[in-house]
Amino acid sequence: MLQVYIIRRLAQLPPTLVVISIVVFIAVRMLPGDTALLLSLNHQTGQEATSIAQAEIDELRSSLGLNDPWHIQYVRWSRDMLTLDLGRSPISGRDILSEILRKAPVTLELASFATLFALVTGLPAGIVSAVKRDTRTDYLIRIVSLAGVALPHFWLGTIIILVGLILFTWAPPIEYMDFTRSPIDHLTQLSIPAVILGYSAGAIVARVTRSSLLEVLGEDYIRTAHAKGLKTSTILHRHALRNALLPVVTITGLVFTGLISGSIIMEQLFGLPGLGLYLLDGIRLRDYGVIQALVLLFSISIMLINLVVDISYVLIDPRISRTLK
Repeated sequence: MLQVYIIRRLAQLPPTLVVISIVVFIAVRMLPGDTALLLSLNHQTGQEATSIAQAEIDELRSSLGLNDPWHIQYVRWSRDMLTLDLGRSPISGRDILSEILRKAPVTLELASFATLFALVTGLPAGIVSAVKRDTRTDYLIRIVSLAGVALPHFWLGTIIILVGLILFTWAPPIEYMDFTRSPIDHLTQLSIPAVILGYSAGAIVARVTRSSLLEVLGEDYIRTAHAKGLKTSTILHRHALRNALLPVVTITGLVFTGLISGSIIMEQLFGLPGLGLYLLDGIRLRDYGVIQALVLLFSISIMLINLVVDISYVLIDPRISRTLK
């Protein structure tokens, strides 16, 4: 039955992608600014930039296909997406697919490190907070986690950079260091933004873990286990934690997808050439091809991760598998 469920979920992806692609296509076309005008400005300097011929702009718009009706542009773009022909950026002249494949590892690595840090810190903190409910330890963990939820990523990153400059004369390196060139420098460069992102994500994981575990610890079968004389550690590991994991798995999937799409600020602050910075440059330059491809890629990743989370429910809780029959 699990195979049938997976096939049914996969069958829902194409119509969802069609709706998302239409929304993305229309939203991008409604952005203020003109790609042809920006491209013309990039080719002009000084006094020439103030007297760009309208004929040149119209010619650029025609060559880019921007004068065609929207439905024709959408059909052409959809056909290219299906064949993985993302074209070339009219701004940089580089192949969009090659740029995505080159920059994707940076974003995935940053999101993976941040998610790992969130789980390593958030899960134990949530468990300890639930077990030591209404104690000083619980209050301290709740305060730290609440601060992590409330403080924005960009503010934490900016403060860390300012403190590093003022107290330690430290600043993020200007040049990105690839792992193959220097593994230590590469991991060091990713560590600070990963910890910043992971702190906020770990705070969410800790709060969800605490709430879910407290709910499970109040169930009748937990009290029965205590009445039978089982050790608290045995009850916690064999009975409580497994039943409390479902909300944690859900929030972990959401956290990971959020870190992938939310790494824009961190990549800009710390000079990481990932997909977030690529998307930001595309929006600034009104590079329609880059924006559409990246937003669609983020949407696909979110849907696939949600599918993995749903499948993991069955593996964690066998009772769910019986409902699929």
